[in-house]
Amino acid sequence: LDEDRGIELFCSLQRVELSTQHRCKDGAHKALIQAIRDPDVLCPLTMEVIDQIGELTAADAEKECWRRAVYVCQTNAERRMYNEFGVKRFAARTNQPVLYWVCPQGGSRRNMDSQERMQGGQNLYGLGYETHCYFVRGMPVQITENISVRDGIANGADAVLVSVTPRSTNSVTGRKMSLPPVHTMIAGQEMQIALPHSVNVVLQKHWDKAVQQYRRDHGLAVDAEVDVCKVEVPEKWLVALPCHAVYPATGTRHQKFRWIGHSYTPGFCLTYWKIQGRTVTRHLIVAADKTRSGSGLTLAQVYVAISRVTSLCRVKFMPMQPGRAQELSQLSYPHTLKMWARNYTKG
Repeated sequence: LDEDRGIELFCSLQRVELSTQHRCKDGAHKALIQAIRDPDVLCPLTMEVIDQIGELTAADAEKECWRRAVYVCQTNAERRMYNEFGVKRFAARTNQPVLYWVCPQGGSRRNMDSQERMQGGQNLYGLGYETHCYFVRGMPVQITENISVRDGIANGADAVLVSVTPRSTNSVTGRKMSLPPVHTMIAGQEMQIALPHSVNVVLQKHWDKAVQQYRRDHGLAVDAEVDVCKVEVPEKWLVALPCHAVYPATGTRHQKFRWIGHSYTPGFCLTYWKIQGRTVTRHLIVAADKTRSGSGLTLAQVYVAISRVTSLCRVKFMPMQPGRAQELSQLSYPHTLKMWARNYTKG
């Protein structure tokens, strides 16, 4: 395609305004989203709007809806920190221990339990890769691989941990393998186990049905908290996530860094890139402070976060450093982007 033909083709494109917002349930939420979309609005995130959204308080943290909220942040390092904190907090709240394992480095299944490969997995964890996996029954997770898209078992799907299937024998010693006696452990206690054969999950929608059935069977209120260890899940709903070779999200299959793991990650926190296109059914907490490298939020990222929920009352900022709210109120789109939006041919 020559340059002139490319210019001609580009000039023939027309812009179509996406003026609707189907997630919104209240007028203030819709008005804010429309203001952020409008290139003629200089700084749509005013102090009044920031105050209306508000920061998470100690009183909020006592409420069930905010204890179950999803965090959204900028970097994978922040996401891992929030997720690991969420795992421990969930275990303590549900009176369970935390089972975890180190994923062995390399893609081969031979000698997976060797000290060298386990140390390699630990070293990758130190470099920021997710080579520590966690299991707490009832814990929310995200599936990270397309397994059966038609059935909703796809990358980014919300799921819940149900059980673990151990491998039969140790790959080095040949000894039989089994899970530790979980009932003898205290809430929040961390216990390292060998890499399991599979982690069994259920889609969030099926878990919700199982929880509601448990409440009906035991005469509980519709919103009553339940013992996640006693919720029974029909076998037909279970999805086994077997161990397999995992590659870094930014890498390729030719890259040296890989490990044996499972296709899920804790679902307590997402990055702004990962949350795009989703409707967050839980409440949302926005981490708005600058990262260690000094990079702060952009207006586009704030828009992504705010537009994921169905109402403005379902989103709050994490407690911010002094002066940070004032910086957010000055966020605006780059001048070149505004000029492009204003001059584009409308459909």
